[in-house]
Amino acid sequence: MRTLRTGVRTVAAAIVAVLLLTAPAMGAAGVITTKTDEYYPAATDTYIAWNIWDGKHAVVYAKQFGGSKWRVSPRGTDAWVGSIDGTTLTYQQAVFSKGRSDIYTYDLVAKTRHKIGSPVSTSRWEYDGNSSGEWIMYARYYRDADRKLFLYNTNTLELRRLAATSGRPWTLRPGQISGNYVVWEKNEVRHHKLRSCNVFLYDITADTTSKVTNPNERCQYAPAVNPAGTVYFGRSGFGCGRNAVIRQEPLGSSATLLVKLRDGYDVYSPYAVDNGDTTTDVYYDPFRCGHQADIVKVTDP
Repeated sequence: MRTLRTGVRTVAAAIVAVLLLTAPAMGAAGVITTKTDEYYPAATDTYIAWNIWDGKHAVVYAKQFGGSKWRVSPRGTDAWVGSIDGTTLTYQQAVFSKGRSDIYTYDLVAKTRHKIGSPVSTSRWEYDGNSSGEWIMYARYYRDADRKLFLYNTNTLELRRLAATSGRPWTLRPGQISGNYVVWEKNEVRHHKLRSCNVFLYDITADTTSKVTNPNERCQYAPAVNPAGTVYFGRSGFGCGRNAVIRQEPLGSSATLLVKLRDGYDVYSPYAVDNGDTTTDVYYDPFRCGHQADIVKVTDP
C-alpha cells in the first residue's frame, strides 16, 4: 500500500486502499497510461508532474510534454505533487522515519529544489502544498489530530487561516489554488465510515468562503478550480465507485456533469489548467476500485 500524504487517512484514502490500472472514462484522452500506479497530476501547457507508487515510496516525476520524464523527489523520501505555476512545481516532501513533512518548490528548468521556510514549513507535519502567483496554500496536521488550512503571501508575508478541524474524525485536504480562488475538502470519518464530505470555495480578494451546494448530501471531494472560479469536483455515494462523477460548477451557477465514471470506478485528484481561450483542461486520475490509476484529461467545455 502506498503511503499517505497527511500521515493519516483522507477521504479518498479511507475508501481506497490501493490504486491500480484502469481505462479512461468516456471522452477522456490518455496522458500517462502505463502499468505503473500514476496519480495526483498537475500541469501547464508545457509541463506535467505526477506521482507514482514504487512499492515502497510515493515518488514525484515531471516532464515536458513530448519529452522524457525525470525524478523530482530524492530517494528515501515520500513526496506528493501539489501544483505547477509557470515553471515552479510546489509539492510535499516527507521522511516518515523522522516524522517530518515540509513544503518544497522545484524549478522545472534548473531542476533544483528548495524547502519553503517558516511559517510554511515547521517542525510539524505540513502537507498538500499548492501555489499560484505570490500565494501558497498548505495544511498542517497536529499531534492532537487537529488540522488547519493556511494561505501565505510570499510578498507581503500575510498569513491567513482559512479552515480548521478538531479531532480524529475530521480530515481537511487542500485542493487547488488558481489566481483569486482556493478550494478544499472537509470530511468526517467515524467508525471507519464516511459521514460527510464537502467542498469549499474561497475568494482571496473578498476574503469569503462558500460551501459548494451538495444536493441530497452526497460525498463531494477532490476539488480543483480555474482562474475564473469554476470548481471541478468528484461526487459519489459514500463508498468507492458508487455512481462517481466529476462535476463542474461555474462561479454563480449550478453544477453540471463533466465526466461520468464507469460503475465501480472513482477519481482521486483532478487538476484544472486554464488554456487562455475560455476552455479548461481537467487532468484527473481515474481508477477501478482496488486497482491502479492512470492520468487522463478532458477539456471543458
